[in-house]
Amino acid sequence: MIVVPGGDRDVQASHSKWIETAKKNKIILLTFGARKKYFPDDYSYSSGRVVSRQGHALHQNQWLFSAIEPLFIDFKIKNKLKQDKFYLLGENEGGGFVHRYLLFNPKSPVLKALAINPDFVTIPDKNISYPFGLKNSPISNKNVNDWLRCGLTIVSTPEIQTVQENSLSNSPIADIQGERGKERGEFLFNFTKNYASKKNLKMNWSFKNLTKAESNKTLKEQILFNLFLEK
Repeated sequence: MIVVPGGDRDVQASHSKWIETAKKNKIILLTFGARKKYFPDDYSYSSGRVVSRQGHALHQNQWLFSAIEPLFIDFKIKNKLKQDKFYLLGENEGGGFVHRYLLFNPKSPVLKALAINPDFVTIPDKNISYPFGLKNSPISNKNVNDWLRCGLTIVSTPEIQTVQENSLSNSPIADIQGERGKERGEFLFNFTKNYASKKNLKMNWSFKNLTKAESNKTLKEQILFNLFLEK
């Protein structure tokens, strides 16, 4: 299971949060690190460095998204593992990263993914500029169709998310998507479900709204992990 940290990029805290659940379920835990020095903003981190802050498309070998699969393959080879796929999850900015990663890499070896309270979302609308929509991004219709078939679960929890200073999640266009990640994830799910229905496309996504009881610190991680096991 690969965990993508939130905007604070605290790899140690993100990793520690999942250790007990990983041990209990006998899974290998990896946490992805991307230093703010090299990936300082939403364009370069949660949006995967697909386009620059100025809106210029970057080559795929410069994308932050392009680091995930090699990380998995390298770890697999070094540790002589047999697994061909992995679980992927992220919360807040990490949740933003996860759903966009699948958009640009729908054929990646991700078995299932959780995008938890994404800080702001990318919807399949070519009239809205990336990272809020698809305009100016190197995305084909096939990418979007394959994205809809991914095993993605969008999760909303009742916690209040903190907003990073000078973040796109604190912008007027993000506010249109709802109040913080707990509403914006649901906005993404409903918008995309409607898009798939209009285009007569198959969509394999699901949506989960955690209650306050389910978000209890002693229960939350296991309840979230159980979503990976649902058929």
